[in-house]
Order: sequence, then structure tokens, then C-alpha cells
Amino acid sequence: MSEPSRVGPWDRVFFALWPDGALRRRLARLVDRVTDACGGRGIRVDRLHLTLVFVGEVERERVDFLRALAASVVAPRIELTLDVLGYWRHNLIAWVGPSVVPEGLILLVRALEERLSAEGYSFDRRPYVPHVTLARNARCREAQVLEEAIAWTAEEFVLARSVRGEEGASYEVVDRWPLGG
Repeated sequence: MSEPSRVGPWDRVFFALWPDGALRRRLARLVDRVTDACGGRGIRVDRLHLTLVFVGEVERERVDFLRALAASVVAPRIELTLDVLGYWRHNLIAWVGPSVVPEGLILLVRALEERLSAEGYSFDRRPYVPHVTLARNARCREAQVLEEAIAWTAEEFVLARSVRGEEGASYEVVDRWPLGG
């Protein structure tokens, strides 16, 4: 079966929690530690995030509709504790995430998924495992230990797009919405 013809430009988009500068620096140190121990390709500091819903490719003209959809979401501020270092052997990804998923995070993801479904959007429907990817193509031989948990108070969520450039993909925040309503 051939791929459908594409009219106009497309964007690859996702909703995410976006760390602030201080949290980004802490995560970057963790990236360095994990890649020292497991090898692989560390995630660049400007790409660190926690995906809420990966939407995938959408026509660029539909991005404003996604912005309006997100603006209708009301969710509490999210207090996360990143206290688990994980490794998925099947795709060679090292990550950090919470051992306890806050209810507010579940509510936010569910609200976005429900609105996307109601509007006919397809998105990644695998069971939700909140995490920040630290390294790709990693080969962790033993469990990594997180010496100190990382507290994250998420006061907003974002819609981001993947932008291809000469040095690979980078992420660009399209819009932001406050949490705490």
C-alpha cells in the first residue's frame, strides 16, 4: 500500500512537560553519568523532556487546532520525583522516571488523549510510562543507581515540534499552557 499523498508542510508534534534551566542542568549531569556507565548517545540538553502524548505527524495548518485543544485542558500543578533509573533492552534506551506516578500527571495525559480521540487524532496508545530519555543505543550491563532523587514541580505543559536540521533533529516549543487550574 502506498503512503497517502501529502499536501502542504507537516510537523511532527508532541505534548510534554518541559524542564526549566536548573532542572535541565541536573538532568544533563545525569545524562553524562549514564553515558559514562552505559555508552550510547546522550540526549542533548535542549531535547530533554517528559512526553505526555506523542501525536506524530500532522499538517502544519492543524497545529493551531492542537493549540486550541490544549488550551481547553485544566489540570493541577504536577509534583514529580524522578527517582528511578531505567533501561529498556528492546530499544537500548536509558531513562529516569518516577517510581510513583502522580495523579495529576495521569489526569493531564488522560485529558489530552480524550480530546485528541474526540477529534479523530491518532497518537501513540502504548501504556503510559512517564520518563525522560537520557541516552539512546545504551548498553547497561547492570542496574544504575540514582544517588539522589530529582524533584520537579511542573507548572506548565507544552506542545513541541521536531525540527530537522543539519545536526539532526531539535525540538521547538510551539506553545505553553499553565498547570494549576
